[in-house]
Amino acid sequence: MSTLLFGATITPINKTCPFINKQVNIVINKGQCFWLEGQSGAGKTTLIRHLAGLAKIPGATVETQWAEGIDTKQGVGVLFQQGVLLDTLSVNENLALSCKVAGMPYDSAHINACLASVKLRPEDGHKMPGQLSGGMLRRAALAQILSQKKQLIILDEPFVGLDESTAQEIVETLIELRDAGQAFLLISHDAAYAKQLATEGFSTKLVAQKRSPQRYTTKRLRWRFPIRLSQRLVDYLGISLPLIVCAFIATGLAISTLFCQLLTSVDLTQIVSAFTKATNLSWTQHLMLHVVKAEAKTINTQYMPIIHAKLYALVLGKTFLTQLGPMLTALLLVGRIGGSYTGEIAMMQATQQNALLRTLGLSPRRWTLLPTAIAAFIAAPLLTVAGSAVALLMAGLVSVHGVHVIYPSMAAYWNAIEPHIFPKLAFWHLPLVISSYRSLGFMLIILAVSEICGRCKAQLQPRDVPKTITWSIVIASLLILIADWGFTAITEM
Repeated sequence: MSTLLFGATITPINKTCPFINKQVNIVINKGQCFWLEGQSGAGKTTLIRHLAGLAKIPGATVETQWAEGIDTKQGVGVLFQQGVLLDTLSVNENLALSCKVAGMPYDSAHINACLASVKLRPEDGHKMPGQLSGGMLRRAALAQILSQKKQLIILDEPFVGLDESTAQEIVETLIELRDAGQAFLLISHDAAYAKQLATEGFSTKLVAQKRSPQRYTTKRLRWRFPIRLSQRLVDYLGISLPLIVCAFIATGLAISTLFCQLLTSVDLTQIVSAFTKATNLSWTQHLMLHVVKAEAKTINTQYMPIIHAKLYALVLGKTFLTQLGPMLTALLLVGRIGGSYTGEIAMMQATQQNALLRTLGLSPRRWTLLPTAIAAFIAAPLLTVAGSAVALLMAGLVSVHGVHVIYPSMAAYWNAIEPHIFPKLAFWHLPLVISSYRSLGFMLIILAVSEICGRCKAQLQPRDVPKTITWSIVIASLLILIADWGFTAITEM
């Protein structure tokens, strides 16, 4: 008589459970395969994810029992649909990692034995997951699970996407493992293959809950351009704004505090005194310096506060509105907008979504770039102005309430800064106009670099997407710094 390896009893308790069975009993012995049947949506994947410790079954209670002496944390392995390996590691490295985690040897002999158990050759172990066929990837993933000596292996649709001969080979490999004592829990819609593998009398069927059909509407289809554009705007403006605000609060406080300290540390009497102590001055020069020193005291007490106020407003107004504001915003948006957009189109490239769009008669660039560009060109100037306003507010608070007070009130500060925000100049020399065209120029650089980096490699692998994002951010940041220098030179002409 077979020895019980694993048992589970699942009892639905409310309508959130995906199936309506009064009770589901799973009993698996060593060397047996239990077949879990059911139509799509009945909760088969949800159930096995619960048993594997990856999720919980909603609206149900689950009682499990393992044979004595089995560590439940090491009891279950999952062969996911299509086969899943870490695509940044070779097959050998994937197996070695799983062995190391399980505290098992990961020398070449052990790895080759694991490969041989699923009918893979030692040379297959040097390949990357992306270089494997569907059947080989399925075998390699199974070898990884076997390398940890899992007591129960869950097979989640192991035959999906395979041609008939390859699927049959997988079945035969699994049968050999089953006959050698390995236990399986199988989910499969392919009855012809499942009946070969499943142990007779060891199966159950889930009956799906009857759901009322949702009414279909065409009003909010996400492929509509206005919907995609509005999603980008919410993303770029709504999510980026807190980042911009936090960055400019810190920058505004730091720069304005430093400038306040520098301004208030200037003392004309000390500067003149340093000259009078020079030994190589003539008596007439010393006499003149003493006269200047007397005047310097008057300037320090009567005029220097006025000079400080004018310099503070002039320098910080120009710094935050036309210089630092656009550049700092652009450098923040390189990662926020440029990085996310590069990642999106690179992942679409790696998963053949761009190829799909072409076969549908749609331009991949038009599909992604057009809504992104419109949203980015709207968001960039607005975020730049918002960030600059936050920095100027911080500068006002520092100048009024800081250690070195320059203005008696915030009203006095705004009166001093207002002429530098809205000066009487030609349109193209207005600070807000300069800030806007700088931010638009920087955003053009970000999108151009993202497009080039994200689409330059035709056969991009998913593992290369993070590297692509990094290169995009670095290149765009360098070009922004160069462009900022160019904009400054043009503005001063």
